[in-house]
This record gives sequence, structure tokens and C-alpha cells, in this order.
Amino acid sequence: MKNLNNRHLEALLEIAKAITCDLYIYDILRLIVTVTAEVINSKICSLMLIDEKKQELVIRSTQWVSEAYTRRPNIKLGQGVVGMVAEQNRPVLVEDVKKDRRHRNQEISHRE
Repeated sequence: MKNLNNRHLEALLEIAKAITCDLYIYDILRLIVTVTAEVINSKICSLMLIDEKKQELVIRSTQWVSEAYTRRPNIKLGQGVVGMVAEQNRPVLVEDVKKDRRHRNQEISHRE
């Protein structure tokens, strides 16, 4: 009986690990990026999350972006369009990121 209880506990532990595993959350983030790209009819899409300690936006999931884009520096809250949106918690419509002066990392955007 004790071995059966141990196996049950081990199974529950494995399930708990799978649920809280980083891979699981990254699968969810990837799904969000894929669906968002479809909804906005865009091939390129990225998702950033706020690092509360550093007060920065960090890329957590992407679709069809270059390695240079994913390695770019994090964006401070309030900087650029994305930082402003995150800080003010309000959406902003940008018709062309290549022409909007508020957009950070324009050189990378031109290549994407």
C-alpha cells in the first residue's frame, strides 16, 4: 500500500511539474502570438511581457522575426511606442513603424 501511495504522489508531482514548467507557459505564449498574427493579418508578430523588477519589456514569444530582433535590448517602460503603451495601459495605432519616430529599433524594423 505504501508503494502505491508513493507512486501516486510521484505521479502528482510529475503533473505539477508539467503544469508549472516554463515550457508549458511558452507554448501558451506561442499560441497567443500565432492567433494574434492571424487576427491582425500579419506574418510578423512578437509578444513582450513586463519584468516588474527591471521595469522593462522583455520579448517572450515571436513569429517570423530575425535573430537580431530577438536579441535587441529590452525596452524600458515609457520608451518608444511599446513602452508607452505598456506604461499607460492604452493602445496606440501605428500605421507604419518605419515612419513613426516614437518607434525604437527602427533599423531592425526596416530589415524585418
